[in-house]
Amino acid sequence: MAVRLARSPEERARQEAATVLAQVPEELRPGPEQDEATRWMADPSHLLRVCDAAVPRLVALPAATPSLRLLADQTAELLGGISPALNGLALLVADPARPVARSRGRPPPPHPGLASSFRQCRAHIRGDRRG
Repeated sequence: MAVRLARSPEERARQEAATVLAQVPEELRPGPEQDEATRWMADPSHLLRVCDAAVPRLVALPAATPSLRLLADQTAELLGGISPALNGLALLVADPARPVARSRGRPPPPHPGLASSFRQCRAHIRGDRRG
């Protein structure tokens, strides 16, 4: 890919790179304002969705030259390769000790057979044979 761009006139190479870069979401581009690792670990699930949405746009990008097609396809392949890494990162940064949200409503009634068995067991322990 780099050889292909190097053979192209410099201005055309810049234009093609800018065309492809415009399809890469801002969230996936380097940002000077904060540490890259922190930024990627802050919300990897969001970055995964953004990355997955960018791939079809790059594949569908109309290409007037073979070098533009190659650049768009290689960028789509790169983002497709980043997706599994972001998926794994999302699993790693999740807090496994976070409490599971519980329903605030009343618990469902016990199964009738279970309730009856419980009453019989309780009566047997008490010595009451009535059940």
